[in-house]
Amino acid sequence: MIKRRWIFGVIVLLASLGVTGGLVHSAVPVYSASMTAIGNTASAGDSVGNGSKLGVVARVATAPSVLQPVIDKLGLNMTVQKLASSLIASSDQNGFITITAQSTNPKMAADIANSVYASLVQRIKDDSYASDKNDRLNNVELSIISQAETPSAPVSPNIKKMWFEGALVGVVLGLMVIVIVDFADRRISQAEDVQRIMHTPIISNIPKTDVFNGTSPVVVANPAGVAAGAIRRLAMNLDFITPDKTSMSNVTVITSDDMNEGKTTIAVNLASAIAEKGHRVLLVDTDLRRPSIDSALGINGKIGLAHVLAGKTPLETAIQKYWKPNFHVLPAGEQQANPSILINSQAMHTFLEKAAEHYDEVIVDCTPMNVTTDAAMFTKAGGTMLLVVAQNVSTKKGLKEVATELELVGAEPSGVVFNMVKASHHGKESGYYYYEDDTDGKRQRTARRASSHGVKRDDE
Repeated sequence: MIKRRWIFGVIVLLASLGVTGGLVHSAVPVYSASMTAIGNTASAGDSVGNGSKLGVVARVATAPSVLQPVIDKLGLNMTVQKLASSLIASSDQNGFITITAQSTNPKMAADIANSVYASLVQRIKDDSYASDKNDRLNNVELSIISQAETPSAPVSPNIKKMWFEGALVGVVLGLMVIVIVDFADRRISQAEDVQRIMHTPIISNIPKTDVFNGTSPVVVANPAGVAAGAIRRLAMNLDFITPDKTSMSNVTVITSDDMNEGKTTIAVNLASAIAEKGHRVLLVDTDLRRPSIDSALGINGKIGLAHVLAGKTPLETAIQKYWKPNFHVLPAGEQQANPSILINSQAMHTFLEKAAEHYDEVIVDCTPMNVTTDAAMFTKAGGTMLLVVAQNVSTKKGLKEVATELELVGAEPSGVVFNMVKASHHGKESGYYYYEDDTDGKRQRTARRASSHGVKRDDE
């Protein structure tokens, strides 16, 4: 999770350090100065302990009668209460009394501590620390051990501590943001997202590039490019995941969770890569609801599979040749009112069985799984399913639903094609393929023009 979302953690950490830097810069330094005295209360007939009386003396040090003379003497612009809050007066059992003053001015901190002590001694001597004259502390003798000196460094803020705490808060908040963002992200952004849901191997990563937007397969339009290489690897890897030889093991069913994930693009280009190797290939568009192979190849799609299954057109007439004599295409034909009836008919199964016998490879472009389970039915009949998942297009929820539905019907995809992957080591960053992937270049346009004249019909 950290590997996928580290940028969010870094942003939060930098923000935390920025806030910390602002606090450090705006923090006002506070200085502390302390003076120490020793007290003695021993006298004949004294029934109150030394420690108790010195405790009273420490409390008297912050009394208004002690602090007001200090304010007047030093010309402090503050109230008695505010001055008291900046003082700490304490005593211990050994008879030591300590008066500590804090101020933003180091010299003022020392002056306040010393002046408070002097005022305290005077108030005890005058017996004026209380409203009534009781002579309770007349026998207390105080002697200075050390006067307060001007401090050389502030006691706050603690710069190192602030930076440490800021960094710690940034790391903790960064990890929290990473977790929240990861769980909130509904899109499939990494290959690991697919494997956690599907438990199916990813047999190819197909880069996101404009080369796929043309009306020619990339092995035709850009045969030396990165995209063409990725498609050829997909065709090669398909040989390794094909199940044991059966009557329909050479039928590859290509589907996706939803629309716009590039299943038709993968089907068209995979069929072209197989045809490039000299194999007899039939590319079939079974998405009768939303045909797309005809537009992807720039061919006439009015007559196709729907007419063949309905018995209106002979198969030989509906099939078209494309690019090479061994590459045949069967478009979906005009949209039908009840496509499910045709796709799930005995005629469809008979057609696939005969196609599997006649061709080396049959590539079937199916309707997305969230629309119908045609792909699952073809797979159960013996076909090899490839599930197309597009980076930052497919959703985790949709993929989970597909995984559940496939498990329910007993159909398992043989591999996943991770499509529209943002280039990290592909495209123009790769010097080897720099020229060939120049989609604006003359070679690309020439290849497209040549391929547009290579569409033929069997009856021509």
